[in-house]
Amino acid sequence: MALVTNITKEVQIPNETETATIRKLSHTQLKEASKARQSEGVGFMREMGGELLKALREADTDKIKKIQDAQESDVTNYDRDTLLRHGVVSWSYSIPPISLSEEKGVGNGLDQLDEATAKFLAEQIFDFSRPETKSERKND
Repeated sequence: MALVTNITKEVQIPNETETATIRKLSHTQLKEASKARQSEGVGFMREMGGELLKALREADTDKIKKIQDAQESDVTNYDRDTLLRHGVVSWSYSIPPISLSEEKGVGNGLDQLDEATAKFLAEQIFDFSRPETKSERKND
């Protein structure tokens, strides 16, 4: 399917009776999540300073290419909050995922998730949305 509009699925929250409806993300939403994560990485690199830059310059370019190729299939290269904000349509919790009156704050249920549930939902959204990697396409 070329368009992701209205492609959703329901997932069961582990160890709970609650469910969430997630949507398949568009390429621009995945790009936004990737850029947000990269911005965090740039901040970390600035903190590390010259030592990190020196190590990167001396790094094995073949190894770097393999890492870059694998990044598109790794959820850790995407910002979790962005995935959740775009991907959670609804859920059975009493607080809605996103308050209509505010993007962040106590009225925003996404901000109230525990670590395990936030991680689970972000992974589900990413797995539902991500493109196949080069190696996955070759195995078909």
